[in-house]
Amino acid sequence: MRFAFAATSALLLSSAGLMSFVAPCVQAQRPIVRPTFVPTVNPAAPRYSLPGVVLVSAEPRADSGAVPRTYWLEGGVVGGGLVGIGGAVLGAGLCSNRESGGQGNCVGATLLGFLAGAALGFPPGALIGGQFPKRHRSVTL
Repeated sequence: MRFAFAATSALLLSSAGLMSFVAPCVQAQRPIVRPTFVPTVNPAAPRYSLPGVVLVSAEPRADSGAVPRTYWLEGGVVGGGLVGIGGAVLGAGLCSNRESGGQGNCVGATLLGFLAGAALGFPPGALIGGQFPKRHRSVTL
């Protein structure tokens, strides 16, 4: 009985001592309080109340969709085509090297290799092509 009491008190004292070192770290883990967004109303703006009509501001927005055009699609097609051709060659090579002596039709394996390679090559090609902006062409007649 005396041993259990001594062990319990030693455990409590050591955990209390440990908490004095851990407390500053735990306080750093609390959530950050950020101010919430409160929309403001322009009192000079005219107020119209039409049922079912949503009025849109004529002010230009920063996110108006004016994203510069890039070569992402061309890059994706080139990347998908190149890696797809490599996948087709790999699929045909693996089909012809099978244990049956390479006898049989390898069109399915070649097509599957091309599609798998194209699916793997399109995203990196699109990301690379997206880094190059398209220039505006002026058409003169």
